[in-house]
Amino acid sequence: EYPRSCNALDFCQIDNNLLASGFERNKGDHSVMIWDIAHTGINYNQAAQSATISGTTKPLHQSAPNDQVHSLRWFRNRSLICGMNNKHLKLIDAKESSNQSPCVLTKGVYGITPDTHSDYRFASFFENYIYVWDLRYFESPMITIGPEPSSFVKLEWCPTRPNILAALLKDTNSIRLYDNKQYTNFNEFPEPCILKRDITPFEVNNSQILSSFSWHPTNEFQMTVITSNGVIRDFKVVDRITLNWSPISEIIWTHGKKILQCIDSRDSIYKEIDDIAVRMRKLAKDGYGLSAEKLWQMFCKDNPLHFVWKWIYMHLSRNDQKNQPLKSSNEEIAYDIFSLNNTERFFGVMDILFVKESPKKYLHPSKLILPNNFPLALSKKEIYISFERAKALQYCGWSDRYFSSNFSSSFDELAISSKLYSNIPCDYFISTNENEHNYTRIAAIMVFNGRVSEAIEYLNRASDFANKNSSNNHKSNDLHSKQTDKAVSLNAIALALSTFITTVDRIDKSNGSLYIWEEICSKLKPKLDDPYIKAIFNFISVDFNTDAGKYSEIILADFLIRLQNNLIEKNDLRAILFTGLTEDGLELFRRYIESTSDVQTISLILLWTLPHSLCKIPIVKTWIDNYKQLLDCWRLWNVRAQFDLKWYESMNYLEEPRQQIYIVCNYCRSPISTYTQTDPNTKSPISHPSIISHHQYNRASSANSSTNKLRICSCSSCGKTLPRCSLCLTQLGTPAGFHWRPGIILDKSNRKLSPFSSWFTWCQTCRHGGHSVHLLDWFTENTLCPVAGCK
Repeated sequence: EYPRSCNALDFCQIDNNLLASGFERNKGDHSVMIWDIAHTGINYNQAAQSATISGTTKPLHQSAPNDQVHSLRWFRNRSLICGMNNKHLKLIDAKESSNQSPCVLTKGVYGITPDTHSDYRFASFFENYIYVWDLRYFESPMITIGPEPSSFVKLEWCPTRPNILAALLKDTNSIRLYDNKQYTNFNEFPEPCILKRDITPFEVNNSQILSSFSWHPTNEFQMTVITSNGVIRDFKVVDRITLNWSPISEIIWTHGKKILQCIDSRDSIYKEIDDIAVRMRKLAKDGYGLSAEKLWQMFCKDNPLHFVWKWIYMHLSRNDQKNQPLKSSNEEIAYDIFSLNNTERFFGVMDILFVKESPKKYLHPSKLILPNNFPLALSKKEIYISFERAKALQYCGWSDRYFSSNFSSSFDELAISSKLYSNIPCDYFISTNENEHNYTRIAAIMVFNGRVSEAIEYLNRASDFANKNSSNNHKSNDLHSKQTDKAVSLNAIALALSTFITTVDRIDKSNGSLYIWEEICSKLKPKLDDPYIKAIFNFISVDFNTDAGKYSEIILADFLIRLQNNLIEKNDLRAILFTGLTEDGLELFRRYIESTSDVQTISLILLWTLPHSLCKIPIVKTWIDNYKQLLDCWRLWNVRAQFDLKWYESMNYLEEPRQQIYIVCNYCRSPISTYTQTDPNTKSPISHPSIISHHQYNRASSANSSTNKLRICSCSSCGKTLPRCSLCLTQLGTPAGFHWRPGIILDKSNRKLSPFSSWFTWCQTCRHGGHSVHLLDWFTENTLCPVAGCK
């Protein structure tokens, strides 16, 4: 029994025998006392039968002489936080007798309550303000809440729900809850966002004033309150029903810790939503973008991405086949637009044909010729040729490489025509379309280039393929009928084309027979479904001697511009054929991402078309970073790693990658690695291994030139010696990594600064280390650290 009043009591959470008490100020007495109630000298059996308790008790610890304690609470590390003298908080360690305890000036010394979910956080109040503190940053409160309409009476953190602080205000019938989940995110929120909520234990019309409250220690969100009249009520706080959307597109309704409903990408509703995030994640898991050969095969033919990836794959595969410069028999220089060193490799058709400042002005005028390798029936078709048109056809995949001297002004026009059209369509075009059974497309290109007999052969093959599909679809009457009709139509078209070619040279225009043929073709065209068959009939039936039938330079320019604009307005990526990877192509990508949010496809297009100048543009870097962040959110670490490897490999090592990990000196904290491209602010003066041996602190430690090995024995900045290997006792100073060299270098073995066995490593617990090969050998036979006395 003490003559002064006790203001605070609290049992230690770790050691339940320890009881802390805080007293009013009394001259010469300590205000904070800690007892061990298990060693009080009191006979509790006798005390239970007696009205008085006799015994001698002495506190284990006393502190705060001549102070007044308003509140105190234990932390889990057996330290006390005390509010004293209406002006400061003091942290007292019960294990130490030192009087120099951490202290901070504040008026918030009342109602101290530690957060049960944190070893550092606690709250206190003063009048109508709440202060949330962190022991790691004890100089000032992390959060200040208030002012509130009235003064606070009590604070208490919820033991079953993190970040929930309950507070009772004076003369109120409700408990106020503060949810401060975001209080640590100071990078985005200068001030934390505190969600307030009032809960009323009694009915709305019951105006009983609450005196105190307490959370249930184990039952989730359960609380007991007592009124000023002594009425006690135990109730469960009704939690909010929240809607959450996870990075993997899971929509979850939660009530506290219970999940009420969960919808993921396997649910039928996602098929109706057709969420782009779900599609991108599924494609990434299926390997989308890891192999260029499979990219275009993942989409149906009607999907624009099928065309885009097939076009890109054509560039990549043809470059692989022809990565060496070729020469013709007469030593003409071969021109290949798909070559890696060709600046026009990913230009658009518009950039190849026209002057950039004037879209309708050709780089070079075209020549009008009558081809000599066309059948007699088509021999009067007028053809425009130029080097740029030849490159555009090659760019579209129709033709193979051309020889630059073929287009000199000294060459005969017929000779140029013969060389231009002898390889259209090229073998690559034929093989890729045969694999997709696009026989009518091959036939159309054959007809355009005068190879009518071969076109008829491919029309017959298209008919055979339709018959085969008809037999396979015998269970479906509609499909069977359509395929049968298609086969018959293709045979009829092949026969009509053959008849036209063999008889048109004998038709007399004067008697109108030719016009009868053209009239039959014009009536037949609307009934044709295949666009390539329609193109064949247009080509053979239109009189090219009229202005309407000529694709002259002006007409071609207008047609291409109109087609490009239509595709761009629809945000169709097939416009990449016209724009290429240029500024216009960048605008196409921007419009596509804004309309579809498909940053994945654009990132992969940029990946497989490296190297190019677009990769250095800030908005492109933003797209790439966003896609990488998506892969990280989806936890597709392997896909992210393969993307990064392919990206930096395709960049041809044009720029040395920035180093992100450094080993620093224990004394000056400067990087000791001499193979770094450090920032200008770093202290290390060496940036290339070729000058390591010339540094003043490393001359004696450099190996002789015969072994070509390099050792570093001291810090390159302050000259202090480096730590020694725990086993061989030599300084740990072998450089690791690779020599950086510009250009494509896939084999890194010749660029290693030192073998892995010479690298040094260390224990993450005791910090003792050594050469990797020495430690591997040691731990094959031992389990303890090689340093004496280390356990």
